[in-house]
Amino acid sequence: MLPLPKYLDFEAPLAWYIVLPIATWIIYTTDHFLDNLNPNKQQYPRHLFIAQNFKYIAPIQVCLIIFSVALMIKQFHKEVFTLGIAMCLIICFYFLIVHIKNKDGIWKDLVVSFIYSGGVYLFPFSINFHFPLSILILFNPFIVLLLTAFINLKVNSFYEQNCNNFKLRKEILILTVVNLLIITSGFLLLSNSIKMILISYSAIIVGHVYMLFQTRQFLPHERYRKISEALFWLPGIMYFLV
Repeated sequence: MLPLPKYLDFEAPLAWYIVLPIATWIIYTTDHFLDNLNPNKQQYPRHLFIAQNFKYIAPIQVCLIIFSVALMIKQFHKEVFTLGIAMCLIICFYFLIVHIKNKDGIWKDLVVSFIYSGGVYLFPFSINFHFPLSILILFNPFIVLLLTAFINLKVNSFYEQNCNNFKLRKEILILTVVNLLIITSGFLLLSNSIKMILISYSAIIVGHVYMLFQTRQFLPHERYRKISEALFWLPGIMYFLV
């Protein structure tokens, strides 16, 4: 999210930079905690850690929520506020379906990917909306980020299944090819500023493909999670280098 105001030429309020990462962390920890309450789901070290320490995590969540709401009120921005309400409704629907109705599957990862990419792109889209130009400009990197986040979740699932699900690996490779084709179309049609964003997303994708074939290197000590999360810092790093 850090490079977007520079590359898309818009001014983002402070609340956007602060509230979005806080909301992402709150959703992440709550989702893991609720996963751990389901005895039918396989438990992973991160889920267990969050469940065992949730009595300490919950007060931090409450404080961060109060801080975020206060910040949004103090630095009120109509688009940020509207987007925040819309994303909250989507997240509530997600928790309702996944954790109360116990409806899991491929769509869960798609919803998580949409929430992540939507939080990043819906704000710049809302303040720069000029139909159909905005759709043509922002739709490409939005879809690329959505598929990149989806690939990230699928690679993690591949490792969680001890790297034995070769059907899943094939699906990930197909998704990667589709995503690279979309990136190629962006390079052919969009401006140089958008191309810089697409280059950083391409690096994330290449990193995940490398992980897919170097399982012995990344499986021990959940290195795959650390590396896959670190890859999403690449757009921010490029912001300071380019």
